[in-house]
Amino acid sequence: MGSVTAGRLAAILFLGVVASPATAADRCPTHPAAVSIGSLADLPDEIRRDVLTDGRVADLGKPYFDFDHVMNNSLPVRRLAQAGHSDDRWYAWVETGLPGLGDQILGFARDGKNGWRRFAELSGNPCKAIDAVLAGLGTPSLAQGEFQTYKDPASDMLFVVGRDGRHLTAIGPDGKVRWDVDPFEQAGLDPYRVNRPMIIRIGSAPAGLKDIKQSDFISIAYDSSQFGIIRIADGTFTFLGQD
Repeated sequence: MGSVTAGRLAAILFLGVVASPATAADRCPTHPAAVSIGSLADLPDEIRRDVLTDGRVADLGKPYFDFDHVMNNSLPVRRLAQAGHSDDRWYAWVETGLPGLGDQILGFARDGKNGWRRFAELSGNPCKAIDAVLAGLGTPSLAQGEFQTYKDPASDMLFVVGRDGRHLTAIGPDGKVRWDVDPFEQAGLDPYRVNRPMIIRIGSAPAGLKDIKQSDFISIAYDSSQFGIIRIADGTFTFLGQD
């Protein structure tokens, strides 16, 4: 890797995209359903080789090329931030010291009786991505963008919109899937404005709905302008209208 000019450094600092020096524990507590590992050597051989596919990776807590602090071109530009497993699903969070690359959260599952295959590759919020991986959700690639997610502060449930834009999965604080539904199909709705409406917004339920306790529901909206609320306990969808 070539040296970095002062002008390039200034530009990157101005954009605010330098890597954070915080440790994984500072940013994402250990997932309650997962067994954490302490080093690259603790990964299954096939998973470790996959993680190293794109080049060198520093071990957990070891120095690496952190653009904001360690300007040493001889160090790896990536580092294992956190890794672990739950049942037959492994995750590896690989952080990067270079602006623009973005951290990766990789998910692996058993490939038949032997070996492992990568089934997930996420960017964005690492904690949410780890939750999705350990729940076994099919995940979009980095090129396809991030999941739409919402974490309900009262129930501590994580809600994830599937890669098809239609399914919604609820993940409990223990990392286990509580329900997975297609609200549009469940309600028997007809397409409106677009041929295949997809969820574009998910969040807290609106206040002031008659006979509805706001904390028991979340809301979703489709790109067709159709919208409604979903009961957190069981995924039941109530259609509220369309513009």
